[in-house]
Amino acid sequence: MNKTKTKEKLFTPSVLPGATIFLASACVMIVEIVAGRLAARHLGSSLYTWTAVIGVILGGITFGYYIGGRLADSFSARKTIGWLLAASSGACIAAIIFNNLVGEWTFLWRMEIAQRVLCHIAIVFFIPSTLIGAISPVAVKTALESKQHSGRTVGRMYALGAAGSILGTFLAGFWLIGSIGTVNTLWLTTGILLVMALMYLPRSWAMLAYAAVVILLAIAGTTPAKWAQDVGSAMSLREAQKSDMLYETESQYEYVAVHQLGKDPDKRQFVQDNLKSHSQIIMGKIRDLQFFYVRVYGVVTRRAAAGKEKLRTLSIGGGGYVFPRYILDVWPGSSVDVAEIDPAVTEAAMRAFGLPRDTPIRTINLDGRNYVDELLEKKQRGEQIPQYDFIYMDAYNDLSVPFQLVTEQFNEKISNILAADGVYLTNIIDMYEESKFVASYVKTINKTFPYIYVVTKQSDYNLPFNFIVIASKRPVNLENINKEENLADAKLIISDENDLAAFQKKTGLIAFNDDYAPVENFTTPVVRSVSAVSIADNYITQAAKLNSAGKWEESLEKYRMVVKICPPLSAEANYSMWKILADHNKWQEVVGVLGSLLAENSTKANKSFAAMLHYDLGIALRKTGDSQGTSRQFKEAIKLLQEDMSEKGESAQTYSHLGRVYSAMGDTKNANLCLEKAKQLREDKPK
Repeated sequence: MNKTKTKEKLFTPSVLPGATIFLASACVMIVEIVAGRLAARHLGSSLYTWTAVIGVILGGITFGYYIGGRLADSFSARKTIGWLLAASSGACIAAIIFNNLVGEWTFLWRMEIAQRVLCHIAIVFFIPSTLIGAISPVAVKTALESKQHSGRTVGRMYALGAAGSILGTFLAGFWLIGSIGTVNTLWLTTGILLVMALMYLPRSWAMLAYAAVVILLAIAGTTPAKWAQDVGSAMSLREAQKSDMLYETESQYEYVAVHQLGKDPDKRQFVQDNLKSHSQIIMGKIRDLQFFYVRVYGVVTRRAAAGKEKLRTLSIGGGGYVFPRYILDVWPGSSVDVAEIDPAVTEAAMRAFGLPRDTPIRTINLDGRNYVDELLEKKQRGEQIPQYDFIYMDAYNDLSVPFQLVTEQFNEKISNILAADGVYLTNIIDMYEESKFVASYVKTINKTFPYIYVVTKQSDYNLPFNFIVIASKRPVNLENINKEENLADAKLIISDENDLAAFQKKTGLIAFNDDYAPVENFTTPVVRSVSAVSIADNYITQAAKLNSAGKWEESLEKYRMVVKICPPLSAEANYSMWKILADHNKWQEVVGVLGSLLAENSTKANKSFAAMLHYDLGIALRKTGDSQGTSRQFKEAIKLLQEDMSEKGESAQTYSHLGRVYSAMGDTKNANLCLEKAKQLREDKPK
């Protein structure tokens, strides 16, 4: 008797509406946290992303409240809540599908980055948040119908909704995403909503059939069976399994993966969220540094180490742990610390990036600033702390810069844990022409360190580049570093205290401090440029697939979009276009494309490449019947190849190119001489 009464009491209108509001509010906050993490894989975890997520979810909830109020006055409350819960579960599944599809929608790629982020989030998450939001007004009306104290009832419902929101936020952020992953967390939310729907409509055959469909979709979207992976990928319920994937995981902080770029040699890439290439390594060759900025780190460290046999270093940001391992390999027995906030990054480096589990590298799982603060607190208590010879900042990227690591106050803290002859190196991504972020950073760090140097590469394009800022309490010898083995072909620009005035002339500069460090404002050009490059890369990938499928005209359209939206990649696009056009005998169009390629290459020093473009243009002009134009292009090709050889010396490749041009001109004698010379140089080359 008591059990029956308890059961009846649980399902009275006074209890069930409150439980519904509590769980629905928890679910909508889980969706919000998940939205930020899912979007980060396509859009990065920037200020734009989280602003769009919060705005879209709040907008959906607001619209849902309005819709729910109208439904509450028009239909049976119990059935309405049941079907809203069912529709919400379906919308969560749709969000998984759309998130996998929207990233490939080309019309979004053409938008400004802020508009693109907002549209992406709205398409994926507005409907789920609207439907879940619509549940509360109907549930509140149900509760009011059973109570005389309406004010007290409404207050209780609001409190339960707020409590559910808090629980959902903490569950998603502190446990669910790190334990089962972002997508599985959304599947769990789908399940919770479906179970609640079944509680409201337990005898509805339509609901039972719908539940069966959801369960089948969940199996296809989550289980590891091969058939489920194939079906789930085909239905966009899960990302297609990549053949080059060696390891992937998801933590409370980010998505982490390791890809294999090649097998001979075994080259691997470390990925964090949508930062597609955080680190690269050739396994077993730790001294073969793959990225420009780490090569600069290595050269400057050798210069500034002044013959020291062992070093004490700190890297803020672990990534693939490439440079810390380099330090240990070059200076055995060194004390190497890494402040890496995410333990999953360290685990990924051990699982698939060659970091030994018994490595002597000491990892501190703290934010870089927290670790530095911890050291200084120990120093104030009279405890001994490390005085580092070198500190390397590796926590910035092109889409996200932690503001607390760029300020004057942080630089002062760094100075206090740096040895008297120590060096602080920071890798900054900025636009070559604007460079307002790096200029403001230089202005900031110059308040702490008397000796500042900036190293970057020359470029023909205004693209995001590495600016390595070197700060020290003493002069650092950077003379002729462009002649160092790892930097010989880098075309370096080195700025020291004598010519950094150019940076200070940038308009709108400030010195960053803890109260005001608007890094997002200064990095906006970088974010836009990175977005354009990413979009162009996607077009190039699609164009290649279309051409392979025989849809060459559609492929050309994709390449033309690359030329339009991302000039720095137009050379690659034009080169691919002329090959396609030549394959289909569109020689007049080939002439136009090659002319564009030559115009783009006119200011560049690669004379060999330009010479072969003239050769290709000559062949295309011959196909159109322009013999005079053909002769001019061939002569220009020979002239450039001869100039290239006089500047760089003889090479088998250059003689081979000359042989091709002479052969096309009908000069068999010179063609044979050049080809024989190329063969001789190849045979004489040391094995």
